[in-house]
Amino acid sequence: MVKTAVLLDSAELTPGLILLTERAIEACLAVSGQTGREVSLAVVDDQKMQEMNRTFRQVDKSTDVLSFSLADSPEDPLLGEVVISLPRAIEQAADLGHSLLREMAFLAVHGTLHLCGHDHETPDGEREMTRRQEAVLQGLGIGR
Repeated sequence: MVKTAVLLDSAELTPGLILLTERAIEACLAVSGQTGREVSLAVVDDQKMQEMNRTFRQVDKSTDVLSFSLADSPEDPLLGEVVISLPRAIEQAADLGHSLLREMAFLAVHGTLHLCGHDHETPDGEREMTRRQEAVLQGLGIGR
């Protein structure tokens, strides 16, 4: 289950875009064996993202996506929160030449994989995360 909070006013953030982003998180949970877990999704502006990045990671700049594990145990229904910067997603979609829809889904899946215990700190970890991201996106019909 995904609970969404939109913390900015933007014409780009349509109900369809929010729905697809939520579906991407749910699909990622399913392929990661985390069905039934809850993820909160927050969509923010760059100022809020910079503030969160500074507070929680001691990095004083904005970023595209942050993940916060909130589970106290493996049985806890609340897995965590994924926070996406909409301005950063818009910029990256344009830079990469694909739709905002794909970029939001990608960032949602990326953040959710972190909540499920995956990382990209090693070459093997990065390959596995990339493989899982693309599999989820392909399953949603929004591959590259």
